[in-house]
This record gives sequence, C-alpha cells and structure tokens, in this order.
Amino acid sequence: MNFSQLRNEGIREDVLIGVNKLGFIETTPVQEQAIPLILSGKDVLVQAPTGTGKTAAFGIPIINMSDVNAKCTETIILTPTRELTIQVAQELKKMASGVEGLKIAPIYGGQNLDRQLAYLRQKPQIIVATLGRVVSNINHNQLKLGGLKRVVLDEVDEMLDIGFREYIDEVFSKFKGKNVQTAMFSATIPPEIVGISKNYQKDAVCIKTTVAGQEIPDIKQYVLHISEEKKYASLKEIIWQKGYKNILVFLNTKAGVENLNKRLNKDNINSLCLHSDMNQRDRDMAMKLFKAHDVNVLVATDVASRGIDVEGIEAIFNYDIPYIPEQYIHRIGRTARANKNGVAYSFCTPKDKKNLELCENTSKNKLTEFIIDGVTNNKKDGQKFAVPTVRFFMNIGSKDGAEQKDIENMICAKVHMPKRDIYAYKIHDIYSFVEIDAKYKDEILAINGIKAFGRVLSIEVAGPKKVATKKSNNKRSNKPVGKPKNNNKQADKTKKAKTSKMPEQRFYHNERKQ
Repeated sequence: MNFSQLRNEGIREDVLIGVNKLGFIETTPVQEQAIPLILSGKDVLVQAPTGTGKTAAFGIPIINMSDVNAKCTETIILTPTRELTIQVAQELKKMASGVEGLKIAPIYGGQNLDRQLAYLRQKPQIIVATLGRVVSNINHNQLKLGGLKRVVLDEVDEMLDIGFREYIDEVFSKFKGKNVQTAMFSATIPPEIVGISKNYQKDAVCIKTTVAGQEIPDIKQYVLHISEEKKYASLKEIIWQKGYKNILVFLNTKAGVENLNKRLNKDNINSLCLHSDMNQRDRDMAMKLFKAHDVNVLVATDVASRGIDVEGIEAIFNYDIPYIPEQYIHRIGRTARANKNGVAYSFCTPKDKKNLELCENTSKNKLTEFIIDGVTNNKKDGQKFAVPTVRFFMNIGSKDGAEQKDIENMICAKVHMPKRDIYAYKIHDIYSFVEIDAKYKDEILAINGIKAFGRVLSIEVAGPKKVATKKSNNKRSNKPVGKPKNNNKQADKTKKAKTSKMPEQRFYHNERKQ
C-alpha cells in the first residue's frame, strides 16, 4: 500500500506531511496490517523482524489520534533501553513535524532530572519512556494517568530477557480498571508474552509478519573459525579488504568492549565504544557521532543490538558469539534496515561452536565460511576480496597546515574520486604517505607539480617500508640496522638503545560523512 493511501484509513493531511518528509513511499507488511487496527482502537500483539518499520506502525496512528489540545498525557510508549527511548522519540517527532502543538517527550534514567521534570510539567500528549523510569515517575506522583488512553510496549521480548517482567506487571497494575488501548510489539512471541497478552490485553488481534526462514532477509552471513588470539588481526584484515567505513562490532562483556576500543584507536582506527556502565552523556555522544558517520567503528555490548536505527551500517561483526541465540538476530539486523541488504561476520573459536549452532538454528540459516589465508582454521583456498592499493609519498605535512581532511579534499577534487577509495594516511611534519586504490595510480601521479598548500606538490610512488636506520652526526645513514653479530646481551641492549627505529605504518580509517 502506498502511504498516500493512508488517507483512506483516516490519516490526516498534517500527519502525512511528516511522513512524506521522511521519504516513506510504500508501507511495510507490519505497517499495512497494524495501522488500521490501532486506528480502530483494537489491542494488538505484533510479531515482526527487526528493521521492518515497527515504529511507524504504531507511531503514525498514535500521532493521528492524539489531541493537541489535551493538557494531559494520552499515550505512553515503553521501551527496554535508554537508546531505544531516544530513538523512538526522535522518529515520532519527525513523523509529527506537520502536526502543530503536539508535544512528545523522552523520559529515561540518567537524564538530567530538572529537564525531565520540565518535560512532565509541559504535559506532553505522548511520552516515550523506559519501564523503570515511568514506574518511578508514577510512584512519585510526577506522572498523572487521568487522561491516559493508549500504552505501547516496544521490544517486549527484550524487556523479558533483561529481567523487566516485574516492571511490566507493575506498570499494568497502575492502569487497572482504566479503558486503555494496548499495543505490544516483539521480534519473537514466546509463551510468556502470550501469557502477558492474555492477562492485560482485551481481545488482542495477533499480527505475524515473520515468515519461517525469512527473519533476516538480504543479509549475507559469514563465519570465521578462528582462535581467540587471531580475532583482532582478522577484524582489521576484513575492514581493509572490504574498505568498510561504518561498522558495528559486538562483544559479550563491557571489559572486552573497552579493551577492543583501545586497541583500535591505538592502531588509528577511528572507534568509540558503547555499554551500560557509561554515563548517559557519553552514550548519547557516541551514538550521535556514529549516526553522523564521524566515527567509523562502534564497539558495543548488546545494549546497542536493539532499536538503534542507523543508516549506512555496512557490516556487523560478532567479535564474540552471543550467549543468547535470539540476540544474534537482533545484532545482525542493525545492518539491514527496512528491507536493505547487509553483511555480518561471526568469529567462532572452538569453545563457541555450540553457541554458533544455536544461533544458526534460531536464524534458520547456515552461515557461509569466510576464509583468510593463514588466519582462519581452514586449509582450503578462499577468496580474500583484497583491494589493491598504492602508497604515495607527498612533500607536504603538518607544518604546511595540511591535515588529513585537507589532503583528502585536495586529492578528491583533483582526481575526481570518492573519499572511500583513500584507505590510509600517515602525516609527518614535512611529508606524508597516502594509500589509495591502485586504479587511480596514473591520475594521482598526473597531479605532480601542481601548487598545493603554498608549495609545488611533489608526489611519487613510495617504496617498500624502510628498515630502521642508525643516526650518525645528525645525518641519516643508509646502512640498515641488523642483528648484532656478537652474543653479548649487554652489548645488544646498548646497540638497541642507540637505534632510532621508525614507527610502523598503521592502518586506519578516519572518513567523515560525504
């Protein structure tokens, strides 16, 4: 169904203004089925895969039914995580951009208390909140329920996975005796969710848009059978091979996330981390930068596996195989939003084989083996997808005022190439090295001699990495430093101390949004 046809379902023109601004054209199956039912006032229990437009499925009818003149909260949308709360509130505000006077407020733990109370004093018609925070606000008499008409539970299975069943029961106890329409959305509907629906919903219509074996459409799924110590090298190798600029890497522990993030940044791979021990300001900033593509890698625990709708995520890496098989589906779904395709890589160590089998059974998909010669535990020949590159020397550096973005802008303007084909930089005081897709070699060399950064540009193909050299009388010696010929350990140490070792070239991406 075309979104313009929603007029026939009773959607107002001012609501369609916001929908059109978002570029929605055709409704997804869950939207087509859920919107008319919610508009008619029915309770619904909806099962749908991640990334299928669930927010619009409940957001559009709720915005349409909201009374902008109401001086009370009419709808509460409950989510399991702060990140999802922020995400849903932002999406609803975009959808409601044509509806004058409608107030939508996010409420969650870790938020500035004064700001939160200010939101509530404005009496927003729609509140998006985490379960624990809304219970606290009700108990402290900060949130009034007198005008409540609708409640939405988003990602109910995730609420149960993280132990929020008591909160669900407590929230519904606050609505007892009130005529409140309830909509529940979940990626899976196990018996416990069916029981919750029977307890708290009235004649709920069940909508299932999941087709067996099709929960994860258009996602290429690979597995690397690998040892623990080779995971990091494999991650960097695949990033380099494929030229990925926007990826999500999932680990099972907060400590693992912190350690991997430090290693990536030490190797000049532009990375940030996200986990539940971070304060809310840092978490918000990490998501903001990742969404803007100002960082290339987000390393996260499963706090980011649900509800984070970021456009342009090229690949998902399961650095650790998830403990809970269903979590695998939510993780990799971040790279295939609203019927777009994507790719996911899972690193499987010998101890992870059982968990991998459970993930494959849950996703109803056998993962394809991805082989890196000399790294993965497989002797077969595999395709490596390597991108051939050429390393160039330039006679400009930081003392010329040349920063990475300036150099890449200069190259792309002169050669007419996309920034994604520039793979690595090393900028020194008076010279730089740039690694570029080999297909541009002749065009890069053709700009030799132009004026750039106040000097005549000298550019040439760089030779192989030089061996560290000794210094003598403040001049470089061309004699390579080799191993000492004697066996005197003290002499070895003295000789090494005097050796000026050049830093190794390091691979990194630091691409900003084009």
